[in-house]
Amino acid sequence: MPLSQIVNNIGIGKVEGTFLNLSTTLAAASATPFTQAMIDAFRRACSIMASNFIGHGTTTMPLLGSVVAVSEDLVAGKAFPLRCAVQVSGFAEMEGTTGPGGALALAPGTRAWHLMQRQGCVAQETTTYDLSMGYHSRGHLTELFDTDRCVVLF
Repeated sequence: MPLSQIVNNIGIGKVEGTFLNLSTTLAAASATPFTQAMIDAFRRACSIMASNFIGHGTTTMPLLGSVVAVSEDLVAGKAFPLRCAVQVSGFAEMEGTTGPGGALALAPGTRAWHLMQRQGCVAQETTTYDLSMGYHSRGHLTELFDTDRCVVLF
């Protein structure tokens, strides 16, 4: 399974695993598979959607890691890659988005270090404990370029 990727200095302490790309849309999570275009745009935040398949959701999903490459072979009869290489440990540069707690931020008290995943991006968790209980996830923001690009330590 050839996986092509660009080598850069983001990913210190990186540990990767290979997972199957989601092959169908899951109605409950409105989840969809990854494409090379998403990865090129840094929309790399992924979750395990079902049976060890990797996907991204339009609703809030727990963050597993960052998709760093996809296979050249496609799912039979589909227009997206069969497998994804996922960084599950280390520093990863990813796209960010707004969440229930507002724009990504590093300000004290924002709880931005509790990340959740949505639509291939990472988002800040809500500041209301009761609302955020189901969305606790792994990851710490270590660098923020703007409200859309950040570095996450898994």
